[in-house]
Amino acid sequence: MNSSFRMFTTAALVLTGALTAQGCGDGRHFERDIESSDPPEGGGSSSGDGSGSTAGPEVSEGSLELGEVWGEGMNLEVSGIRWAADGEIEMVLGAVDPETHAPLDGIDGRNFAFAEDDQDLGAEVLFEVSREQNLRVALVLDLSRSMSASNAVEPLQSAARGLLDAVPSGSEVALVQFATGYELVRDFTGDTAKLADDVESLTPAEDRTGQFTNLWGALSFAGSLFDDADPEAAGQGRVVVAFTDGRDNVAETDATATRSALTEAGVLVYAVGLGSELDRDGLKALAGETRFAETTRPQALGPIFDDIGRRLGQLVRLKYTTPKQHGRHTLTVKIETADGRRRGGFDLAFTLE
Repeated sequence: MNSSFRMFTTAALVLTGALTAQGCGDGRHFERDIESSDPPEGGGSSSGDGSGSTAGPEVSEGSLELGEVWGEGMNLEVSGIRWAADGEIEMVLGAVDPETHAPLDGIDGRNFAFAEDDQDLGAEVLFEVSREQNLRVALVLDLSRSMSASNAVEPLQSAARGLLDAVPSGSEVALVQFATGYELVRDFTGDTAKLADDVESLTPAEDRTGQFTNLWGALSFAGSLFDDADPEAAGQGRVVVAFTDGRDNVAETDATATRSALTEAGVLVYAVGLGSELDRDGLKALAGETRFAETTRPQALGPIFDDIGRRLGQLVRLKYTTPKQHGRHTLTVKIETADGRRRGGFDLAFTLE
């Protein structure tokens, strides 16, 4: 199979939101494999005095800015950074082997270390690590007429059905198809049977509507599906899985604007390309080297989509509570495997006003 997921080490994201500052943490962390929207057993929001109180001065606004993401023996993926309730900074993380591109198993709270403003927090840290089971995944598929010419429709349908089977339980998937235009086939739903039927019915149009490739327009549209105004969707990890067999030749928008919109929305993008007529630079810039794969053989789409499914199943959600109440600070997060052979990390600047 001529496919690849390559190393990606930098990312940038700026978000703002309301939060409530909280006292210094009590050194506890929680690990669980149930849905991350459930509260951790035994609590997880107690203050430094052990009273369980979350009282503190309200902070009107905070900003978050992700700096360089680095790894030695691992490729680290960071997405969905946001302020959650009670002073929590929340994000979705993934770690993969840079050679095999397989997810690294066994990442849990014991692998994490935290510092603020270059001061190691040690046991004085309040955080939670849980297996991510609450994703919203937009599956964006190229159904231009060239897919029929290359006999790639059925392999794509099979690969997409496999991905639907692999997404974590509790996730919701939306389906978008595109060619000259783009169409929301089904909005976010957890009904994988209906989604599988939708995938089975996808057929390239024979007229002009199926002739061209509106890749960037379709991806921008997919990003707009993640509605920040929906309180039920606010805590869900956001993923776009995009497939195309050609370059955008409609130019409704461009790669730079699309990438900016998806980044600002906190979306983790995986991109899959088929054939030799691809905008590789645009796709790699969109997804990052580690989340871009390509092949010239339609039958190889199944293994590529299976790989993406495995990676989605190994994502973890990190919730970290800052002890700070105001000012600009830098959170440093480090992850190291138990054998000490693989490590990675990132800085996250935040401002409390």
